[in-house]
Amino acid sequence: MAPPEITSNLVLRSTPVEIYRFVSTSVGEQPWLAWEPESLLRQFKQVSTPVAQDKLLAVQAAATNTAVTASNSWAFEKVVTAFNNNHCIVDS
Repeated sequence: MAPPEITSNLVLRSTPVEIYRFVSTSVGEQPWLAWEPESLLRQFKQVSTPVAQDKLLAVQAAATNTAVTASNSWAFEKVVTAFNNNHCIVDS
């Protein structure tokens, strides 16, 4: 039986830790934390809604830059916004 595909609904229902584990399992040994955002979204094209995409990218950002996310209020706000299933406007 093949593992389930990650979809927008699955991302929105899942916690950030569950998303991290699912993506890590899905890509195997590939260093997905170093991927460009476009590459990550291309790999998981079933994650099609902007809110779900923001959450997936926030998981990647928080896992890669934990010190920045914890110490920079702007970055913290964006990650928490995405984790709470809200559209994250990075330019504001």
